[in-house]
Amino acid sequence: MPDQGLLNARRVAISLAWFVILIPILRGQEDPPAPHYAAPGSTPLNKERILGVIPDYHTIREPKTTVAPMTVRQKWQLFLKESVDPFTVAGTLAGATISHAGQSVPEYGSDKEAYAERFGAALADVTTQNFFSDAILAPLLHEDPRYFRKGPESSIPKRIAYSLSRLVITRTDSGQTTFNLAGVIGTAMGIALSNAYYPDRDVNGSVVAGRCLSSFTGGAVSNLLPEFWPDVLEKLHKLHRHSTNAP
Repeated sequence: MPDQGLLNARRVAISLAWFVILIPILRGQEDPPAPHYAAPGSTPLNKERILGVIPDYHTIREPKTTVAPMTVRQKWQLFLKESVDPFTVAGTLAGATISHAGQSVPEYGSDKEAYAERFGAALADVTTQNFFSDAILAPLLHEDPRYFRKGPESSIPKRIAYSLSRLVITRTDSGQTTFNLAGVIGTAMGIALSNAYYPDRDVNGSVVAGRCLSSFTGGAVSNLLPEFWPDVLEKLHKLHRHSTNAP
């Protein structure tokens, strides 16, 4: 078994590495052209799903599309939809099942009540972070929590760098670029609140760093998937048309 202190140190180092890696990315980053902003509230949330199942409510897929700043009501809708979507609940349930089988956070125990506690804690993690980021801070700070796709006109490395940079950069309701206070602070507030329902033994620096790493890794994936999925979908459609038209 690896030394626990060494494992904790690695978790902290990996969490800090996210921000070290992002510094050069942000310096050389160029935003896609700012979209034209229409009247408030005229742009609905994206209803398309990645792979047909993964919700993609927060993405503006067409870089040059006309969009509107989100209303406070739409930011609350985004929070609710992302938090109670069946895919979110199913993913949380799967994570809790794996955690229960591996006896992660052993203080919970191994009975049915412990399984319920693990599921409740995992669902609370997702919900509170979405709540603080999208429903509370985004309206207060006038920030736009959506992901504005860069699109295939840019190279793949630039698109990857752009997707990762959106963890700490966002747009205001007027379309200007700004530091992503709502996303970063909202995530931190959700993680801080989790200390109230996790066992005391798991309220320490290394464990909190691990939660930070998980949250920001999840955020990176939730940007990378919608950035490239439309390209994959288009290629699949072309292959399908080619196969159906082939003699």
